[in-house]
Amino acid sequence: MEHIVQFGISIDDKTIADRIEANAQKEITGRLYKEVEEVIFGSRYHSPSDFFSQKMDEFLDKNCDRIIETTSKCLAEKLVRTKRGKSILEKYENQED
Repeated sequence: MEHIVQFGISIDDKTIADRIEANAQKEITGRLYKEVEEVIFGSRYHSPSDFFSQKMDEFLDKNCDRIIETTSKCLAEKLVRTKRGKSILEKYENQED
């Protein structure tokens, strides 16, 4: 016995093009992200790349005075709050008298 079945296929070109574009965009973005990540951090995450090291050195050279000033203020504030810091401060105050 034969059965005749009819069905229609609707192909929406715009939907197909949109999906291909979205997948391509996701893949390209992923590749670019990985390449940039390797340039900045190196191929191994525990060893920075030359690019990253150079940029870090430039940053430190440019901001050296500001970094030292800020960290010394923070360290002094924390040191004064400790017993040892207070005794050192008292010793220097007594020497000035």
